[in-house]
Amino acid sequence: MPLHRKVKEEIKVSFLFLFPTLLLIIIVAVYPLIYSFFLSFTQWNLISMPSPIFVGLNNYQYIFVDSLFKLSVIKTVYFLAVTIPTTILLSFSFALILNYKKFKGRSVYLGLLIIPWAMAPVVNAVQWRWIFNAKFGIFNYILYKLGIIKEYLLIFDDPTMSLLAVSTAEIWKAIPFITLLFLAGLSGIDPSLYEAAMVDGAGLINRFNYITLPLMKRVLMMATTLQIIWSIQAFDTIYVMTKGGPANQTMFINYYVWRVAFEQLNLGYASTLAYIVLFISLIVAIVYIKLVQV
Repeated sequence: MPLHRKVKEEIKVSFLFLFPTLLLIIIVAVYPLIYSFFLSFTQWNLISMPSPIFVGLNNYQYIFVDSLFKLSVIKTVYFLAVTIPTTILLSFSFALILNYKKFKGRSVYLGLLIIPWAMAPVVNAVQWRWIFNAKFGIFNYILYKLGIIKEYLLIFDDPTMSLLAVSTAEIWKAIPFITLLFLAGLSGIDPSLYEAAMVDGAGLINRFNYITLPLMKRVLMMATTLQIIWSIQAFDTIYVMTKGGPANQTMFINYYVWRVAFEQLNLGYASTLAYIVLFISLIVAIVYIKLVQV
């Protein structure tokens, strides 16, 4: 058999094996993506409309006057402002500690660190809802026993405390992966750099500022980018802990998309909002790529 015929036969066989997977990807990913893009230019409420009606850019124009969308964006920004710096700072601190070879029980702590990440998001949210429960929560119990509060706090009835409670749950969930990411980056730094710096008389702070931070720049940017995207797409925690309350004060943008789609059954406008979330995530990813290339 000629070589080119053999290559063609191998390509055909390879395609036959790949075809089921490609078909599945098209059905569950590509088609919904294209169809939802079409729906973003339509008005389609499942309660009152049997089929979508094309309305052009009306949905995209309505975003600018939608007060709930504006509120969800503002609350999402607050959420990002709390979760991202806290997650990065704590994760980096834990990674520095775990990277210290003489740290006793290092392997045990690494194993324990993975538990919050391995938990299902809903289980994680239920756990924190019970911790912050106004009647039985251990958080209120500890504060009360320490004399910090005189009566139990109604955490989920207060906008600020609700935001902090949801942020705490998200930070707890994100820390393990981000810590492992930082730990991998720290492990890749050549120890001889620190040894040479110590010989030259560089202290701990100088070694951190002039060796660790510069060499961890890309990992830090990657971790920050991932955390921004995850926080924008946060849903499970909000749904279980607050359902967007009180008074829509924890209704972040991704939860608002869900509410429009599955509570109001307005699939046209929900598709528009979903593409806005996708667009924001893409911008974040592009900015990250540009920064890495610098």
